[in-house]
This record gives sequence, C-alpha cells and structure tokens, in this order.
Amino acid sequence: AQYYQSKKMTEEAKKAYQEAVSYYEKLTAENKDAPFGLAAAEFLANTYFAQEDWKTGINVLQKLIADYPNRPRAVAALFRMAEVYQNNLNQGEEAIRIYEKIRKKYPYPDVIAQALFRTGQVYQNVLKQPDQAKSIYRKFLADYPKHNLAEKVQEALKSLDTK
Repeated sequence: AQYYQSKKMTEEAKKAYQEAVSYYEKLTAENKDAPFGLAAAEFLANTYFAQEDWKTGINVLQKLIADYPNRPRAVAALFRMAEVYQNNLNQGEEAIRIYEKIRKKYPYPDVIAQALFRTGQVYQNVLKQPDQAKSIYRKFLADYPKHNLAEKVQEALKSLDTK
C-alpha cells in the first residue's frame, strides 16, 4: 500500500490498504488473547494512520488499551495516541492529557520521564507556551538528571532561554 501511495497509484493504494485492514482485523479477532493479536491491533491502527484516518486509528488503540490495560503494549498505544494528537491533529491539550494519564497510571521511572519530556515538547512546539515548557523541562532535570533524555532537555531549555 505504501509503495502504491508513493507512486501516486491511488486506487491500488486504496485497495491494498483495504486488504491490510481486513487482514489485521481478522488477526486481531482470532488472536485476541495472544501477543500476536496485540501486534495485529497496533498494525491495524498504523494502517489507518497511514491513510490519515486518525479517528479510526485512535479508536483501535483505545480498544487495545481497554482490553489490555496492564500490558506494556498499552503504554506504547497511549504514547502513539498522544503523538497523533500532538503531531497530526495539532491537539496539544489532548496529547498532554494522555501524557499525564501515562505518568499517573504507569509509575515506572523511564515511562514517566518519557511522558514528561514529551509534555514539554507539546508546550514548546504545539501550544507555544515557553514558560510551561521550561517548567516541565526543569522538573524533568530535577527528577531525572541522569536519564538518557537529559541532554535533549537541556538543549530544549537553552533554545527557550535564547528566544
């Protein structure tokens, strides 16, 4: 489907995407309790996202999260949903709401740090609220000074301070 899309072969791409959706829906339904079913659901959501059908892709991820709230893939699905709101729908407030949900529901330091960093990015790049971004970035550095994202956070703070 992506090949056809890249070659501007619209009808072929549409057909290929429809076939992919049918295939992933079937795999998801037949493998509901297996890790393969979770992966198929993620592929299904990404197939919708590739077609810029954001709402349907988000609905697929919401179902995955509801069906498997304590699986690691649920965390990944929440991050993916927030990314779509942040980068594709320009709905920064919704992205932040999801990142906050991640921080509250999954109390693992790396997960919290990732969500905090991305919250800062939303304030900085989507909502254009530099003071909020600085506050989030400072909290990140206070709580996670040795995290592998600390350098990026410091760079983001510097870029905000020079503006």
